[in-house]
Amino acid sequence: MIKLMKAIKTGHLRKVLYLVLFCFSFLALVPRLNGTVVSGGQASVAQRQQDLAKVQSVLERKEIASRMESLGVSPAEVERRLALLSDQDVHSLALQVDKMNPGGDPFVIAGIILGLGIALVIFIYVWLSPDQVQLRADMAKAQKDKEDKERKESRGQDLSKELNP
Repeated sequence: MIKLMKAIKTGHLRKVLYLVLFCFSFLALVPRLNGTVVSGGQASVAQRQQDLAKVQSVLERKEIASRMESLGVSPAEVERRLALLSDQDVHSLALQVDKMNPGGDPFVIAGIILGLGIALVIFIYVWLSPDQVQLRADMAKAQKDKEDKERKESRGQDLSKELNP
């Protein structure tokens, strides 16, 4: 354990830990847009346009468009009905679309994959760094020496028992 602490203080592992700390600190500074309250008419218009774009992108999918046509609803009628919805109704519909989306938000998925990739690269870097290789070799040698010492002691006790019945 002491050797591990020395490796952290002097080796590449310390640099990696600082890098990880920096990354998490940077992520803490990124503002979250979900749940923020923005007042003003312009923000409401922007939110409505964003919600409408989300709903329209779902409605333009082949499967949904063909199902709507089979039910007898034309794309022009869908557009007309969407324009008649209130801001709150459009937002509610967009939230339902988010819940329905089985793949999730592609940016979140890409972020998770990127984070796992970075963690893997850091792990490989730490695992293969020369200091860590030497540390693992030293730990293996210490473990082997300890086992040899225990074997010698057990042999000595066995011999003493045989000599002193």
